[in-house]
Amino acid sequence: MDNKKLDRETLKSYFKSGAIPTESNFSDLIDGILNQSDDQIIKRPGEPLSIAADGDSMSLQKLINFYQNLADPQPKWLINLNPRSDPKDPATSKAGLSIGDGQSTSRLFIDAATGNLGVGTINPLARLEVEGDDRHIAITNSKSTTKLAWTFTNWTDDKLYIQAWKGKEIRGNILILDENLGLQIDHRKNNNAGLWLTSESEGWGSGMVFKNTKSNGREWGVYSGSDGQLHFADNAAARDVIQVASQKVVVYGTLIIETSQGTWGFQDDGNLCFKNRTTGATWCVNSNDTVFEKARKG
Repeated sequence: MDNKKLDRETLKSYFKSGAIPTESNFSDLIDGILNQSDDQIIKRPGEPLSIAADGDSMSLQKLINFYQNLADPQPKWLINLNPRSDPKDPATSKAGLSIGDGQSTSRLFIDAATGNLGVGTINPLARLEVEGDDRHIAITNSKSTTKLAWTFTNWTDDKLYIQAWKGKEIRGNILILDENLGLQIDHRKNNNAGLWLTSESEGWGSGMVFKNTKSNGREWGVYSGSDGQLHFADNAAARDVIQVASQKVVVYGTLIIETSQGTWGFQDDGNLCFKNRTTGATWCVNSNDTVFEKARKG
């Protein structure tokens, strides 16, 4: 930055005892001091420092430039009120508070109209929007012994990945959200369970519900109960259809097993029946070990 203002020692030399200051000396003294009107920096009693942005509504409206060294050709960082998604195109400007780099590219932005916060974008569509081409949001714990970082990333395939990283090495895509495929769990080579549902409740706290919202759809569920059994439930009827214990499986209603030859099934009357797929004949065995023909096609 070009800074032609004189330093204090030079200015003092003009006004030493016996010196006769010239008009130019007084001009240098006045120019070396901030002027509230010309420089648009005001400090009123009882109020904080006020700074007016430089330029009109079509400019970047810079407030402060931060230099590592004033001899540098451009600042390292800046604060402005009218950043642009393309720093060279005034038509891409957006009103708000921005922290940008030396090329006037916004790095952190608060939208004046919505209050939305943008990181890497000046068009945030949500309260927080992060834009980039790498790991977007990372969460780390400095006290962790594993030094893992959890990241949230929207790659170019438009999927949201929740991943575990160690340094630059990806350890796993733990969760993947896809617009068409829904939720995926990728555990890579890890042999531990990919999904754990735990609860101290008596029933559905460790359960999952499956519901089809079409007119003929139905709601089903499965949960690990406090009775030590795995319950498969017909939620629409509010009853279990299967209960799995450590050494038994209980089925409520009709159990049907399809084979290439026919259909086996336990029916509500307690009989075990087989229906031949070719002849249509149905043979059953009752609780008295009596075999009988229940029905025949035709």
